[in-house]
Amino acid sequence: METGNTTGHGMSGERGSAREPSDAMQRVFSQVGEVASEDARLVSAAQEGDRDAFARLFEKYRGPAYNIAFRFLGRREDALDTVQEAFGKAFAAVGSFRGGASFKTWFFRIVTNCSLDLRRSRAVRRVASLDSEDAPDPPHPRSEGVTPLRAAERHELKQRIDAALEEIPEANRTAFVLFAIEGVSYKEIAEILNISIGTVMSRIFYARQKLQRILSDQQLSPEDENTDGN
Repeated sequence: METGNTTGHGMSGERGSAREPSDAMQRVFSQVGEVASEDARLVSAAQEGDRDAFARLFEKYRGPAYNIAFRFLGRREDALDTVQEAFGKAFAAVGSFRGGASFKTWFFRIVTNCSLDLRRSRAVRRVASLDSEDAPDPPHPRSEGVTPLRAAERHELKQRIDAALEEIPEANRTAFVLFAIEGVSYKEIAEILNISIGTVMSRIFYARQKLQRILSDQQLSPEDENTDGN
């Protein structure tokens, strides 16, 4: 009897712990749910003809949309044109949006397709340099005190990365840009590109391997680059 009770108690405890996510995870789930809920409300209002609701979606996603377009196209004017075109297409099609994916995923798919179409049609042959004068401001401020030599090394490294990205097949480059620039998740990239998560991971891995080969030829290692940000 005691053995049975002990076993039952242990199993109950295991099940209980499995059902109870940490406070941090609960906060993450809550934030994700709030964002999805807000977007769903705005989309629903926009489908009813509320232009202000769509304007709020525009304000919310125009920054990330611009970042994605700019990294594909490398020119401020092209990126701005692409964002406007993408929002125009989204506005025209919002009535048929059924919510199978989040609005963010659905819209980023439009931005990506518009960017790639413009890149092909205008033969834009480079991915924007991370320190280009037209580049969007970085999400975190750079630490001060970088020596001129280190700044020159970083500039050369970024130029080589840009050149290497141009050698990567478009499909792999697209997945990498979405992942590395805007932090889009594997699942969202899979939905945007209509491919499996495994394919997303392999494409990003391929791009990373190419960049790693470049970094291995540099005196400045990835670890050195990261330490300067502290």
